[in-house]
Amino acid sequence: MDKKNHKKKEKVIHVLKKAQKDKAFRKRLIDHPEATLKQEGLDVPPGMHVKFLEKQKDTYYYLLPSEHEELSEEDTMRMVGGAKQEALKGYHDCSSSCRGTS
Repeated sequence: MDKKNHKKKEKVIHVLKKAQKDKAFRKRLIDHPEATLKQEGLDVPPGMHVKFLEKQKDTYYYLLPSEHEELSEEDTMRMVGGAKQEALKGYHDCSSSCRGTS
């Protein structure tokens, strides 16, 4: 990981931890994600949008591909939880690492 990406990852981790501790910040992050991220030094590229969801104990979340994307077998396995660890590179499963955020 290059230095720029490492710094960005650190900022994202900071934002997620702050959202766990600060209810007002969490609400701003959900209601106005792009502006809140910018205040924290994380710019969202023009034309891109960010959405934060609060994890609910009784809800599963699946991210559907766009209409123009085709799911590979590897993508499908990631969605159903059967992927090998190396296939999960870049994939974030909130079910284990986002505890305490509901």
